[in-house]
Amino acid sequence: MVWYVPPRALLLALLLAAGAHAEFQMSRATTVKYRATAVQFTKPASLGTAARNIAQVLARFWELANQSSLAGSELVVFPEASIWGYGDYRSRESMREYCEEIPEPTGQEEVTWLPTMCSRANPSSQQGDIGQLHHLACIAMRFNLTVVANMGDVQRCTSCPDGHLQYNTEVAFGPDGRLLAKYHKSHIYGTSPGFDQPARADPVYFDAHFGVRFGLVVCYDIDFQFPTDKLIRHDKVFDFILSTSWGNIPPLNTALLTQQGWARRYGVNVIAANNGATPMNSGGGILGAGGELVSVSFHSSQFNVTELLTGDLETIPHPLYSPKHSNFLPELNSSSDMLALPPEIESFGQQEPCTVMIGAWQQASCFFLDLSSGVSIKNGLSATHNGLTCAAQLKVERTEPGSINTTTYALIALNTTLSFEHTPDPLGLEVCALVQCTSPTACKPSFQAHAVLSEWQLQGNFRRDTLLLPMVGMEDAQPVPPDLTGFSPHAGMLWSQNSPTANHATNRTLWGAILYGLAHTANTA
Repeated sequence: MVWYVPPRALLLALLLAAGAHAEFQMSRATTVKYRATAVQFTKPASLGTAARNIAQVLARFWELANQSSLAGSELVVFPEASIWGYGDYRSRESMREYCEEIPEPTGQEEVTWLPTMCSRANPSSQQGDIGQLHHLACIAMRFNLTVVANMGDVQRCTSCPDGHLQYNTEVAFGPDGRLLAKYHKSHIYGTSPGFDQPARADPVYFDAHFGVRFGLVVCYDIDFQFPTDKLIRHDKVFDFILSTSWGNIPPLNTALLTQQGWARRYGVNVIAANNGATPMNSGGGILGAGGELVSVSFHSSQFNVTELLTGDLETIPHPLYSPKHSNFLPELNSSSDMLALPPEIESFGQQEPCTVMIGAWQQASCFFLDLSSGVSIKNGLSATHNGLTCAAQLKVERTEPGSINTTTYALIALNTTLSFEHTPDPLGLEVCALVQCTSPTACKPSFQAHAVLSEWQLQGNFRRDTLLLPMVGMEDAQPVPPDLTGFSPHAGMLWSQNSPTANHATNRTLWGAILYGLAHTANTA
């Protein structure tokens, strides 16, 4: 399913007065729109060697950049691992075949050689003669685009066992072919020892020629408050580029709902380019500040998807939560470490141990419900896990038949720290979720939903320094327009609401309502 809002009339792309490096003010009356494309991409089957694999991906990038340009885009973003995803992540030698040494961008380098070099970059050839960097620069110049892609960087290191450091790296090129930025992924996931994690990563942004400052993040980075906090607080970044190869783990962690929750919580624009190979590795697009669905896509039953998601964004976003207000980012100083729940909400002993899938099967606490039409639960529905208490209220409008013979839902409380193989940084989570489950003892992966709830509310006593992402999905894990739900990070609460301006039905099958809490970590990635 694809949501797309047809572009409104484009305003002139003006550089901000006094320079693009000036502090962006959220209250500016004048806004400028830009058009961006996020590519959801399935890489072709392996041709057996790194050189041939790189060549065929770059050939597809030429085609897709051309289509983006014809659609009027000024920026195109390609997903993580599109180029190097053929390599063996366990082997440094294998991954090195997909890496190039990427110089530090200075913004002053001469590019007079590019036209001659680019004449050799025939997109129908094997393209192995000029390298990945030069091909990406030529794509940017040929189609007058800002191009952002993900590749491998190799740097010499005299103190390293094999003499090299290898990084999962985001690169950005301007329409003149200049290298604008390179960013080493702060938090690598599942790719060690093939890639190294920076000992101390520095957040990276660049200023595009059309007057927008973009912060760069890659996949697992958005599960941590750093580097995003620094980019927003210190560098005044409100537009983010996310290249990802996200593994969907329903019901608690899916790419598109996470991206929407992230855009909504931080109040930023997000351009998310993702893998499209399988339903378990897809979901992305263009999301406006506050979680607006500009042009997004997720297919729970389609494979080998390659599509362009194109939409218009305002350079000065108008988020639900502004940095001028204390609820924009979690405040670390408080008289209490935990948010408080209303006194009438207390567990009354009907929760039970359960398992949920998130990376691996995790022990949690659940309150299971077999929903039927007309059921209304006002209070007393709660579950507690490791000190996190989650509470919910709901009213069932009706239930609908489906291919799974159950209307079992669960209120889930999960407070844990997860460790993943070949991943240096563990993930601290606090999660409250009201989701459909496939059995009364476990919430197995599923994208189906069968209960239409006319009203619901979810709340938890999260730690005050936890970053809460609000995620709400309908049948098929499709995102809900943000004006149909209310969200208070201060109260740790998410709820359904009617919108007088939305042209969407408010009574939809609820696949899941999730408060996904990311633990505070020191800014020392």
